[in-house]
Formats: sequence, C-alpha cells, structure tokens
Amino acid sequence: MSKIIKNIIVLLSIFAMSVTPLSAMAKDSNYVVNIKSNFTQKLFENNTSNKEIKGLLALLELAQKEDMSLLTPDFAIKLQKAIDTAVSILANPDGFEQLEIDKAEGELAKLLGNIQYDQVRELRELVARADMIIYQIRKYDLNIYTESSLRGLNEPLAGAKVVLNSMSNDQAAAKRVYTKLNTAVSKLRLIQADSRSADTIINEMTILIDQAKNVKAYDYTSESYKLVRDAKNEALDLLDYQVYPIDTFRLASASLQASLDKLVANEKSDAEKLENLLTQVKELDATLYTKASFEELEVAIKLSEELLEKEVVEGEEKDYMTSLNLLQDKRDGLKKLSEEKDDDLFNPQDPNKDPDKDPEIVNPAVESNNTLFIALLVGGIVLLVGVGYFTYLHRLKNKQDLE
Repeated sequence: MSKIIKNIIVLLSIFAMSVTPLSAMAKDSNYVVNIKSNFTQKLFENNTSNKEIKGLLALLELAQKEDMSLLTPDFAIKLQKAIDTAVSILANPDGFEQLEIDKAEGELAKLLGNIQYDQVRELRELVARADMIIYQIRKYDLNIYTESSLRGLNEPLAGAKVVLNSMSNDQAAAKRVYTKLNTAVSKLRLIQADSRSADTIINEMTILIDQAKNVKAYDYTSESYKLVRDAKNEALDLLDYQVYPIDTFRLASASLQASLDKLVANEKSDAEKLENLLTQVKELDATLYTKASFEELEVAIKLSEELLEKEVVEGEEKDYMTSLNLLQDKRDGLKKLSEEKDDDLFNPQDPNKDPDKDPEIVNPAVESNNTLFIALLVGGIVLLVGVGYFTYLHRLKNKQDLE
C-alpha cells in the first residue's frame, strides 16, 4: 500500500510541475523557480530506483531557473524539450535505460553550457529606453543631463537602429551594438548630483501625480494642460510595476514637475472656457471609448450646450462653473475600449471598475499564489480519489485471492 501512495505522490508532483507555468505570469521569477525546484526535489526524494539520476536532477534545477522569454526562440524550444525529457525520466527512472538517462543529462549540460540569450530583444528594449530619454528631454525642455553625455548617445543609438531595421536577427551584431549603446546610456551624467533613493523619487513622483490630477483643463491653455496630462500618464505607466532603472523614474518625475511649472493660466471668461472645452470634447472619437462612458460625456455636452444657449433672465447668472466641472469630470472619466478588455482579462469579477481609480501596485507573486493554491487543491482532490481507487483495487484483489 505504501508503494501505491508513493506512486500517487510522484504523479501529483508531475501534475504540480505542469501547472507552474500558470504562475510564470508573475514578475517574481525567483518565486516560480523555487516552486519548480521544490517539486523537482520531491521527484528525487520519492524515487526508489537504483539508476544514477543525481546529475540530471542538478542540471534540471539549473535549467528551470532560466527565463525562457530572455532566450532566442529556437534555443528556448530546444531547452524546453530537454527539460521535459528530464522531468519524464525523473518521474520514472526505471522506465529508461541508464544510457538514455546519461544521454539526456549530456544534452541538458550541453545546452546550459551554451545559453543563447535573445540579444535582439534586449537591444530593442534598450533602444526604446534611449529614445524615451531623448523624447522626454526635448518635449519637456529638461536640463538634467550634460550636453556632452547626451551627444554620446547619438552614434551608438543610430548604429543600434540600423541593426534592428535590417531585420536579419543577427544576434552577434545585436550584442556588439547593445554593448556600445548600454555604455553610452550608463555614462549619462547629471548636471546636478542626485543622492535620492529610488523609493524617495517614486514617492515624490506620486505626489506630483496627485497634483496633476487636480489640474482642470479649462483653467489653463490647451497646450500647457496637454503637457501635464501626458507627463502624468507616462508617470502612471511606470508605477504599474516599478521595475525600471532609477534614471527612468528620475526623468519621469522631472518631466512632470516641468510640465506643472509650465502651466499657463486661461484668462478667458467662464463662458469662453466652457465653449473651448466643448470644442475639445466634441473632437473626441467615440469609437475609442466604451459606450457607457461616452454616453455620460454626451449628456454633459448636451447640458453645457443648453446652458450656453439659454437666455439670461434679469437678476440671474448662469452657473458656468458647474457645467465646466461636470464636463471635465466626464471627459476624465472616459474609459478606452482597450482598458475594458484588460479588465475582462485580468479582473473578470469586476467589469465595471472605476476608471478614475489609481492603478494598484500588486506583487505578482501574490496572484500566482492563488493559482498555485487552486492547482494544489485540485491535486489534493485527485490524490484522495486516487488513494480511494487504489484501496478499492487492493481489497478487490485480496477478495479474489481468498476466493
């Protein structure tokens, strides 16, 4: 009976390993690696075979620590096949000849000794980062890095784009230009030294975001307000994961501060402000937003138009400010269709999530914990059913023997 239990545990371990890719969506790769490593170790601990598998087990644990998304596509496929083979062997060593085990171990060792990282992907990400640096400096007229260090970006950035545009997927060329561009980015020098930690910069940026949210479009010129809105959205995007280099947060914070400092007050009357805001919202494309949120904006537009057309009665004043605030709130509350799809995918239990709510910063490992818990719960049920089934077979066999 104990042998049956052990076999069930091995099967359950394989099942648990098969569900770990679900938790790979988490950004905390170490969390995923630890899960895989623990279950791999369970395979070995519950093994009663005399086959030599320690070397294969050690190599498998190393292989499972590799992030497949960082590898070249072809190499990732080869490595995954080798991992699958190793898992199958460890689950049932007696089903394989020692020669087959040694061959699998050799193949895994060969692959791990020649890891092929996707340099083209890394180069593409670095080019995007360098482009964003230049874009923000120009757009917000920032004076944050020395001119000489900024000029040092031009040549390696141009060379990197040539490699990417060639579409040759040349890993060696990508590696060469990546090294040059990465060196240039790392050599960017601040005009004024900044000893703040990443946490301090992020906290200060969060305060600036709150200030930007309170800025009303009708109180400022459209150009200066748009600058604040763009800087705020760029900063909010960074807060989703907080996995970027400290310079990225420093630049976003500086951009937001600069945009707030450049706000130009709108000196027009409240009636003129309402007319201008109406003109802006009417230019919005309804097909880009959810039907419900855009219908709310249309109601606000109609009320504002009625207020402007309404004749002034002697002794009364038109309440333009209420209409301005309502129209501004409905404009800010517009929800894009892409956001609705994201909500359906990641938060199906709450399809009507408030679009004005600040994005929550969640540790992805917590979400993967839920996935793992469900998987283990299902596995536990399978284990209980399996034990009951094997017990039934065992008793049936004993009964037949007695007869």
